[in-house]
Amino acid sequence: KHFKDHHTHLKATSTDQSSMALGLRAMARHEPYNPLEVALDKTAEMMDAMTQVRDEAVISRMQEKILDRVTAVTNECIAPTRALLAERQKQMSRLNKAVVGFKKAATKGGVKADAARRRLLEEAKRTENTDLTTTDNMLKFERQRLRDTKELLLEFVREQMLFHCRAVECLTRVHEQLVDVQVTAGLEQLMKDLETLPVPGVEYLSDPRMQPTKDAHLAPGMAGGGGEEEDDAG
Repeated sequence: KHFKDHHTHLKATSTDQSSMALGLRAMARHEPYNPLEVALDKTAEMMDAMTQVRDEAVISRMQEKILDRVTAVTNECIAPTRALLAERQKQMSRLNKAVVGFKKAATKGGVKADAARRRLLEEAKRTENTDLTTTDNMLKFERQRLRDTKELLLEFVREQMLFHCRAVECLTRVHEQLVDVQVTAGLEQLMKDLETLPVPGVEYLSDPRMQPTKDAHLAPGMAGGGGEEEDDAG
């Protein structure tokens, strides 16, 4: 059950990483600073690569080499062992019943006591044979279970080692790409971009009509030497 749950979790993780890679590529398309745009794309590539490695090195192999084998161990080792123990328990019940029957018949003696004695001996022999069969088969099944379980765990560890080794390779390449992103260079590029931006209305500043006159500093009505006062005086 735990291996199956882990397998399901890994498949969900791969789906999430694929979605995140798409998101990073969308961010890269809108990134104005080229080195960071490249780093975003490389990070997305890394996540896709890790998803592929996980699918190949862990998810697919786990299905074949672990989950299928766990089912086989259950069917070939654990289930037969349980059946042996269940049969032994039934035989012990039959033996106990024969013992009780013999004790009751022995007090009365006669033919019934002899029949009860024979039945008790037969059940005791069956119990002995059952114990021998159970012991021999349990040893065989347990040997197979231990061997297969050991191999399952080794395979799980090998898968994890393979995945993490390849993951480190992918992460290392992206780490180097991100370290090379220069923040100062990005700020310098922004300043250059700002300098080349057009300023709305700047063309009107060179229009002679927009230039201040020599009397522009005077209050309204005072320009032209006080013409209104001269008119009043006249």
